[in-house]
Amino acid sequence: MKKIFYLFAAACLLMSCNDSNQTGKGVEPTGLGVQAEGTAGAKVTVVGKDIASDAKFYLAGQDSNAELEAEILASGAEVTLPYTLGEFTLSVEQGGSSYNVGKIRVAVTGIVLPDNAEIGEKIVITANGFADDAAIFIGSEDAQATFNASGCELVVPATVSAGENAVTVKQKGTEQELGKINVTEAVAKKNLTGFSISMMGNAIVSFSASYDDAGNPVSFDSYSIKADGSKYTFTGDDLSWTFTVENGRVAGLNLAGKDYKWEYDEDGHLVKFHVDDYYPYTIEYDNEGNSVLGIYEKKDLLCEPNHIDLANALAMVMTIEENKAIYYSAVMFGWAGKPSTNLPSHFAMDEETKYEYAYDTDADGFVKNVADEMGFFQITCTY
Repeated sequence: MKKIFYLFAAACLLMSCNDSNQTGKGVEPTGLGVQAEGTAGAKVTVVGKDIASDAKFYLAGQDSNAELEAEILASGAEVTLPYTLGEFTLSVEQGGSSYNVGKIRVAVTGIVLPDNAEIGEKIVITANGFADDAAIFIGSEDAQATFNASGCELVVPATVSAGENAVTVKQKGTEQELGKINVTEAVAKKNLTGFSISMMGNAIVSFSASYDDAGNPVSFDSYSIKADGSKYTFTGDDLSWTFTVENGRVAGLNLAGKDYKWEYDEDGHLVKFHVDDYYPYTIEYDNEGNSVLGIYEKKDLLCEPNHIDLANALAMVMTIEENKAIYYSAVMFGWAGKPSTNLPSHFAMDEETKYEYAYDTDADGFVKNVADEMGFFQITCTY
């Protein structure tokens, strides 16, 4: 009889041990750890042994003590972070006791924002971890950002002070600085409605453009334009393409179902681009930021940041064999990157012969006509 009693007691003890492993009672988790930073709203992995199946996870600090959604795994757990930003201590509760897992910073991550922007300019911020109540501030001004899956778009408010400003996101009662941006006063802008280049009186290229009341492009020559966020689709009888415009310049081209990247140097000059499926066109710049496709002997001929790079525009007439409209549409809408520092003062017929340009500008300094002294080339711009 005693033997049977001992066997029964041993069985009960074994069952008790199994129950302890499942609920965490009497078992301490060991080897706990978590990464130092996690994206707000995303999942992070907690490593550790003996985490009970009914364990609960919390973030302590900054009044965030709500239980986190968690999935217990054989090697630890997977925990979903809140959208509350800041430094926290992640803890796990099981068996009536609490254990610290480690410190973690919940943050907006993967941040990419431009170094510079003009007042009134539309900019794109790429980032992960924005909440549904997120708001972007430049300095102390709410930029009224529009959010999407990859980040947000905003227009630099007119009330932002020129100079270096902190860019901050505020969400769920917390905030985080995303970086700094140098804000400059808006430079006078005019929508270019016509652009043509003629040689010896014969037109080589001639393009026109129209805009809606808000200044958004709606047509380019015979091509209609449909905007969808950062994408602008040009549709015509003979050719159709889509630009992806980021930070005010073409980031990529989709043509006949294929994607092509347009590339820029660290100063924002266009250095490599596609207009077809054959090869990329390339442009180089000197130490003063001038395209090597032009001659610049008069340094007082400045090219404003929102003007056309005339040296490149003239050279591309003779360089691009097909689909010139793709390049010139980007040029006319100001999407072809930062122009050269100076306007070209001369053009060369050969290595020994060069001719000076004469410029006709309007009261705001925008170029209306350019012609060389011999009348070989003439460039006309209308606004």
